[in-house]
Amino acid sequence: MERYLRKGRYAKRIGKTAPVYLAAVLEYLASELAELSGNMAKEKPMNRIRPREIVLAVRQDDELDRLLKDITIPGGGIYAITWHLDRQIENLEQIAWERQQAEEALAVQAVDLDGVI
Repeated sequence: MERYLRKGRYAKRIGKTAPVYLAAVLEYLASELAELSGNMAKEKPMNRIRPREIVLAVRQDDELDRLLKDITIPGGGIYAITWHLDRQIENLEQIAWERQQAEEALAVQAVDLDGVI
């Protein structure tokens, strides 16, 4: 790491802890990416993390998406925003369920009122 930092001429002086810090940051990013990609692979019954899962994991995480916005992952395909549609479908299903509950409650009240009159 130190050699690359010095060769890249990112700064006039490089401290002794700079390569250690950079290595820690890169290790954290790699572990975060591996965890998110592994979770994506587990959603499907898969044993391996393919480039497709890496793309899906990166694009669904806001911070990683901003960091890797200009990166193309070979073999990853394009990111179709289907999970937004899934959320909209879940919201519509929730609204339909609430409407059905309200209609059933009104029907019960109507039956009670018919029995009273």
